[in-house]
Amino acid sequence: MKDELTINQNYVLRKGLDDQYSLYNKSIQKRYELSYKLFFILNLFRHSSLSLGYVKEKFENMGINMDDFLVFLRNPEFIDLLAPTKESFCIPDFYKDKKNLSPLTEISPGRIDFVITKHCNLACKHCFEGASPKFGIREYGIDVFSRIFSEFDRINLKTLKITGGEPFTVPNFDQILLELSKRHFETIVLTNGMLIKDRDIEILRLGDIHLGISLDGLDSETHDFTRGKGAFDVISRQLLRLRDAGVKFGITCSINKRNFYQIRDMISFTLDFLRAEVLFLNCLRPVGRAGDNKNLFLSEDESQEVYRVYNEAHKKYGRRLELSDDLSLVEKEKSDIIACSAGNSILAMDENLDIYPCFYAFDHEEYVIGNLLHESIDDIWRSSKLDRFRGITRLDDLDDCPKCQFKKQCALKNCRLKPVFEGKKFTSSVSYCKRNALEI
Repeated sequence: MKDELTINQNYVLRKGLDDQYSLYNKSIQKRYELSYKLFFILNLFRHSSLSLGYVKEKFENMGINMDDFLVFLRNPEFIDLLAPTKESFCIPDFYKDKKNLSPLTEISPGRIDFVITKHCNLACKHCFEGASPKFGIREYGIDVFSRIFSEFDRINLKTLKITGGEPFTVPNFDQILLELSKRHFETIVLTNGMLIKDRDIEILRLGDIHLGISLDGLDSETHDFTRGKGAFDVISRQLLRLRDAGVKFGITCSINKRNFYQIRDMISFTLDFLRAEVLFLNCLRPVGRAGDNKNLFLSEDESQEVYRVYNEAHKKYGRRLELSDDLSLVEKEKSDIIACSAGNSILAMDENLDIYPCFYAFDHEEYVIGNLLHESIDDIWRSSKLDRFRGITRLDDLDDCPKCQFKKQCALKNCRLKPVFEGKKFTSSVSYCKRNALEI
């Protein structure tokens, strides 16, 4: 065949719940809905190297008109969708029926959160993982990661989110980034940004790998208060380097008592001056090390001021500005089914390559679903160990939530692993929920 093509590695095809089909461009982080016909045709190019002429002739012989597909390809947004390939290949189609999967569960995980190490060059006052320099680093050869990332590509994973600890403390992390730059799925690395080197910057830029960088103040007094002396001077220089090099990054600001008055300036500085893709304003909760630093938390009046500033700025910046507050989550559907994204659209992987429903279950042996050193992601995703997250748990099975006045609208009741992370039971309520706050 001449002019063989395959889907550009910047794109991910996904089959979602209720027969929803989508195409995701990781370079610009944009999702497009597809008809089944377009999905079916594009999926051929995802799993084989083919020529347009061959595919057109094949479908026309079956009486199927290809004009809408050709019009789709001519859309300027998809000019790079199909790319030439140097050699022919054919890999099995992953998409199977949903046998043994709940109606709540996607056919494969859309996102995997990978806590690659607990080692960190900092020991931040609000770190929920409790990361610090005292932890060792678990190392694996690049061949291990290459095999695992190939599995992720095969199941059409949409997003791999790498965090820690500090990922850039891993000795061969530049090689890991290089391996990730070859993949279809998008990679987001959450980092304090202080250890990124010139070689890393080049790989990040060319590989379309996105960063999520922590910035907790606009001066040493505020940023260093939670992160340690000298941290602001380093990250302020690093952010300018990354901006000028064209690396794509977002900023996360954990709002606390020392920095909340800077929120307006933080929004302008990060989105206008640094040209960050997005700013996440994160509301602190008493989990991890933050639970030992109660002086960080805002008063009710201060929290309301943050909301006022956010709502005002959101009119200008739209989706580039997000406020993360799990207490504000509202239940969309009235149901007694207790389930969230854990084990239904996401998984989490720790430094031992153990797989959990989400990272709030880490270090709890009973929630280990499998291990990618000796099990496939397919088998893990279809494990019966995930059943309790896939609709068999009901509201009446919980301890506190059935009696709560907020039970109908509160979405936090669906998260069963935050109480576990706090040292409580699977059926308990999280310590900072509205009901528990009223009882304090």
